[in-house]
Amino acid sequence: MSYSGQIPVVDDKILFTLAAYDLALSKGYFQKYGLNLSTVTSSSGAEIVREALTNLHFGIPASTDAMAAYATAPSQLRIIAGLYDTAALEYIVLPNSPIRSVADLKGKKIGCSTPTALSTYFATLAVKKAGLVPGQDVTIAYIGAPPAVYAALQHGLVDCCWSIPPLSTGEIAAGSARLLFKASQYAPNWFDNCIVADAAFVKSNPEITRNFLSAIGEATQFIRANPSQAGSEWAALAGQPAAATVTAFTENRDNFSLSFKGSYITAAAQADAVTGVAHGIAKATAIADGSYLPSPFTYSA
Repeated sequence: MSYSGQIPVVDDKILFTLAAYDLALSKGYFQKYGLNLSTVTSSSGAEIVREALTNLHFGIPASTDAMAAYATAPSQLRIIAGLYDTAALEYIVLPNSPIRSVADLKGKKIGCSTPTALSTYFATLAVKKAGLVPGQDVTIAYIGAPPAVYAALQHGLVDCCWSIPPLSTGEIAAGSARLLFKASQYAPNWFDNCIVADAAFVKSNPEITRNFLSAIGEATQFIRANPSQAGSEWAALAGQPAAATVTAFTENRDNFSLSFKGSYITAAAQADAVTGVAHGIAKATAIADGSYLPSPFTYSA
């Protein structure tokens, strides 16, 4: 069965957690399954979900944005697959910084994105785990995306900042930054990105849905089996430095996966509640549908 359409995607070719989708598109996997797709990009995960629920059917937002949108459309939204099954964010300091642990951030400033962003959520979580009080012992500065916060770090405006591979990978490899902690240390159950769909559409079009996920699944398997080649190809697509990207793919190859768990959704929904993005906590059983996943990927409640 053939299908033509547009796929709304958040920050396409910026977030390497989207690499499986980008590679499925560039390597012709979608065409192999009879799908003729083009990408529509947006900086808003909530907007991606709204588009998926209207006439575009599928979407790839950041996971917590999907949870926020769920609160306004509980009967329609379904998470049908994961995409990257851990928290990718990393927090870095300058290489000569005296800060060696999160506890050393007392009296310091952390550069994050926005008050409701995951960069703020994980920074706050790490600080609290170290026994520090955000806003009292540690200042959270809202600056923006990784390039902007890294520039602030270099100029001494913050003492620590958030980043994401392969940007952080390259900075650490070049000796211009040092890893302080990873968000994954504080989020054992998490997926940084997911695939959402209009429940009515997937129910009426199961073959198209399975083909869509099978194409991305093949790209995921390609990344896991050939991280160096996949990293090199995605670096060319995204305009990222090849060496750092290959290293990032190699180090994180097993995190590229369509498999997901109900606990991932619960954790993301809890993050939404903490940051104030959504009121209440979405129930995984209400919005998860793993029945279209191709082998060897799985869903467990």
